[in-house]
Amino acid sequence: MHFATPEGTARLRDRFLSRGAHPDAYRQLGRTGLIVGDVGFGGFRISDRIPDHTHALHDAWSFGVNLYDTAPTYGGGASERALGRAMAEWTRDEVVVLTKAGYVQGESLRRVSENVSRGRPYRGVFSISDDAQYCLDPRFLADELSASSARLGLTCVDGFLLHNPETWLQFASGSPSERWTAFRERLHDAFAWAETMVSEGRFSWYGVCSNSLVASSDSDADGIGLDVLLEIARAAGGDDHHFAIIEVPFNLLELEMALPSSHSVIDSAAVAGLGVVTLRPLNAMGNRGLMRLADLELTATPPRLDLARRELESLETEYAEGIGRALASAGIPAPDFRFSHDLVKRAEDISEPVRFGEWVQGRLTTDLGNIVQNFETRLSPPMRAAFRFWLERYVDGLTMLSGALHAQNVTLASARTTRLRHSVEAWFRGDSNKGQPGAALSTSQFAVRSVLGVPGVSTVLVGMRRPEYVRDAADILRSPRGQLLVDPLAAARAGEEPW
Repeated sequence: MHFATPEGTARLRDRFLSRGAHPDAYRQLGRTGLIVGDVGFGGFRISDRIPDHTHALHDAWSFGVNLYDTAPTYGGGASERALGRAMAEWTRDEVVVLTKAGYVQGESLRRVSENVSRGRPYRGVFSISDDAQYCLDPRFLADELSASSARLGLTCVDGFLLHNPETWLQFASGSPSERWTAFRERLHDAFAWAETMVSEGRFSWYGVCSNSLVASSDSDADGIGLDVLLEIARAAGGDDHHFAIIEVPFNLLELEMALPSSHSVIDSAAVAGLGVVTLRPLNAMGNRGLMRLADLELTATPPRLDLARRELESLETEYAEGIGRALASAGIPAPDFRFSHDLVKRAEDISEPVRFGEWVQGRLTTDLGNIVQNFETRLSPPMRAAFRFWLERYVDGLTMLSGALHAQNVTLASARTTRLRHSVEAWFRGDSNKGQPGAALSTSQFAVRSVLGVPGVSTVLVGMRRPEYVRDAADILRSPRGQLLVDPLAAARAGEEPW
């Protein structure tokens, strides 16, 4: 069998139930009939070039995770290649694979340019940045599907999603009514093409991945109404259409998809028989920026921030008054090493510890490396030796200051996450432990379990690119779903700090 089946996915469920998975751990993905685990594998940041990611994929499969989400824009196709290689060793009819199309980047951008030069441009391509475009032309979608299928090593994908189709609406020209009319036509063409692909066996089901779905078209002028999507699907494929999956962001800060619970996107999707896959359970966008809903490791003895900053600034002054001044006198252009200011400023702007750490790594390894490489070639041997002696101490100073700033951000973020968890616990009914619902869970497990506690959610995508992330997420498959009382939580949240 070259695609997932209800029988195959039920077989996997039964196998893992016999190994200790909780009866609540597997659900039907809407009317697809496919059985998926509570936790799905989010492939956003995985690559076939990183061994840990390959190990994580295999570990997830061995723990009973059977839904894998990817896209051609994830790592320029590296995510799809990694999944495809791992899947070659799995039982195909037990694993559900979702991919997407819409964004034009990397290899797709080159294909768009080639089509223009051949006089066969795709229809309705919009530039959204210097290195990205967007397109819903069925010809483009077909080419993306072929490229994705090749990278995945599949002849049939289980779910094919339009990737944030609201992007087309945002960048189209014309009056609001003209844009909406054209947008509906584009969606109809895309859905009609999708129905043809289903009939040809290229994929089994289709849907949308969207950040701005609303339950009905008149509830938010800036959102796409789920009722409109269903109407277009019926027009394209009749009552037996294959529009069956939505992916939406939902976490303890971003509750909109479940409000109000009696007529929310998630509730409306469940009534329509759609599978609901939720995104970003651990990366929440609040009023104060990104918040990581996970336990952060505190440094046992972090460097003192004030001392680390003074030390780095002292080294920068030493360079400016010594090597820098000597080079200027000799007429040699010298770079201005003032990374201390950038580090402190970035720590304020990017207070989320993981993102700050990624910026530091890129700054130290890329920017500093490029500066040094281009600069050293212009130095005489004695000056080069003096510079390298200073540079070694400077890199140590950068490491100390970035470590101190990271520790500060971890402390602040951990306190904020703890406050959020405490504010939610009263509205999450799970297994009692030590008098607190879900007290034995890690923060990431608590965040995912809370999302799973909303009726209508089929599965939660978790980024688990490391084996230790997989183990933390897979533990959820061995425990029951709780119940998140979204409406009273949102009401209580109104009087709290602006998360």
